[in-house]
Amino acid sequence: MAREINETLEDICVVLKDIRRALRQDVLRGEWVTVREAAEYRRVSDYTIRRWVRQGKLQADRPGGVGGRLRISRASLEKLGTES
Repeated sequence: MAREINETLEDICVVLKDIRRALRQDVLRGEWVTVREAAEYRRVSDYTIRRWVRQGKLQADRPGGVGGRLRISRASLEKLGTES
């Protein structure tokens, strides 16, 4: 019985990894993503994303001008992942 439970748990873990991978890919559909989406993708806090923008590690824009919501370049987010 314990062996069956372990096998089932292993199967569940595999499925969860696949779901997590799919969700991470889904988050980055657009050319620009929100700070929250970027943070979820990189598994860091919103603050870390904003710090990386200030440090020039991520390209960002405020489409609405001053006071507009910060958008992160998907390309720079993916590039950051390859440099880590």
